[in-house]
Amino acid sequence: MKFRWQRGGYRASMETVVEIEPKLDALAVILKVPPSAVTVEPYGGIDKRNGWDTYIVSIEGQACGFTDGPVQPNSAGGGT
Repeated sequence: MKFRWQRGGYRASMETVVEIEPKLDALAVILKVPPSAVTVEPYGGIDKRNGWDTYIVSIEGQACGFTDGPVQPNSAGGGT
C-alpha cells in the first residue's frame, strides 16, 4: 500500500509517498502513534491524478494523510 502525508498541495504531498504493508500496525509505525489513534476512511473514490482508490488517514480525528486503498485491521482487532 502507498501512503502520503497531507501537505499544502498535491505535488508536495506526492513527494512524501512511501510503500508500506497494508496493515494498521504498519501505518501506525509511520505515523508514530498507537494503532488505536488511527482511522482510515474512503475519500472521494478514484483520484484521476494518480489512479489511487483514495482513503483519508486521521490521527484522533485530525487528517494527516492518504492511502491508495483500505487498511487491513490488526490481528488483535481495533482501528479501521
